Amino acid sequence: MKLWMVKSKMFKNILVFCRGHAEDFAKEPHEFGSAVISIKTREDPSDPYIKFTDTNNIKEILFMAFNDVENEVEGGITYKEAHRIAEFVRHIAEHRDDVDTLVIHCDAGASRSAGVAAAVAKYYFKDDEDFFKRYTPNARCYRLVLEELMQVDNK
Repeated sequence: MKLWMVKSKMFKNILVFCRGHAEDFAKEPHEFGSAVISIKTREDPSDPYIKFTDTNNIKEILFMAFNDVENEVEGGITYKEAHRIAEFVRHIAEHRDDVDTLVIHCDAGASRSAGVAAAVAKYYFKDDEDFFKRYTPNARCYRLVLEELMQVDNK
């Protein structure tokens, strides 16, 4: 796991978890503040057990649902969903001094969450290599989230 060390108004860690590890993370006490992007499959009726508690120090949570596929027709991430993720990450990076860790999880913790994490790392730190070495990022998640993060720069 690579530690991202940057200026104060920015997260220092990007963690990619499977659903089970993210739920365990949410049950444990943490001194550092974190924000969570929780991704489940569209058809999954259950909700991930990611909650705010007095001790877990989770400051914000974004719940998303899209499939691990490369197109929208089969339920893959849409531009609107990528925009929501980009806005959430931008808000954390620019306005939350109390958050130093961004946790991103999906069911397996290998593709959708890694695609989002790689896009965030590429945009903010110009380095997504670690995520491509350790995971198999979903290319559509990576591309759409990175495009949406870059939209602000193009305006």
